[in-house]
Amino acid sequence: MKTANTFGMRITFEVSGGIGYFPNRAAPHTIDVDQLIPIERDAVLRLVRVAGVFEHPPAAAVPGSADQRVYRITVADEGRKHTIDVADPVTEPSLRDLIATLRSLTARRRP
Repeated sequence: MKTANTFGMRITFEVSGGIGYFPNRAAPHTIDVDQLIPIERDAVLRLVRVAGVFEHPPAAAVPGSADQRVYRITVADEGRKHTIDVADPVTEPSLRDLIATLRSLTARRRP
């Protein structure tokens, strides 16, 4: 049950391609925004909004070489779900900030 203090947003973050990419080590990571400390939760919510994830074009094939890093971000929130793929170099500052934050959060959760 969702309460006034919960947001229900879940983000799945996956990195593929790039130098040193090993498919068997590249499992997607899911972030339950409700489980973050308040300052992180607020930052992630703001970055998702500022980056316009739900308004961003849907995931599509990303042209480029095999060693180009691609970030797949899936945001599920209040019955909505949207996936985007963003390839390096990331030129949009808001997406760059979101990716940096997601990388930091998922790096801390790796076994």
